[in-house]
Amino acid sequence: MKLIKINTKHTAEDVKNLDLTNIQIDMMKRVFDNIEYVEFIDKKGFASIFCITSDYNLKRLADLYISLSVSFSITDLTKNVLLSDKVETSYEDEDGIDVSSSITKLVNGFYKDYITVNDVLDKINIKGILSLNKFDRLVLENV
Repeated sequence: MKLIKINTKHTAEDVKNLDLTNIQIDMMKRVFDNIEYVEFIDKKGFASIFCITSDYNLKRLADLYISLSVSFSITDLTKNVLLSDKVETSYEDEDGIDVSSSITKLVNGFYKDYITVNDVLDKINIKGILSLNKFDRLVLENV
């Protein structure tokens, strides 16, 4: 599983106005039913999401966006999160409501659900033993 940030180059209004066929709507529903995600508006005003997804579902989502001519970029945040690097979570949704707590919950949930002993050892190699948090230590203790 991966933690991904997808930024589109379209406003929320642009996305709402996409002319979707029934097949595309069904495809979109199936993709989004299989990922955990939080929608937000990025600093440039574009519709975006943070999501936890498999490579397979990420490819399905990317293919869907391409078929809809949605311009987008994908940032894989998996390694950043597993190394406990800061991830920007201060965003609002299209109605101006702060969704930072939902994004933080998604990021922290990903960390707790998917960190492995190898990730903790990588963190030690890259950042040193003092970089470990309580959860990292717990992961090592349970080996």
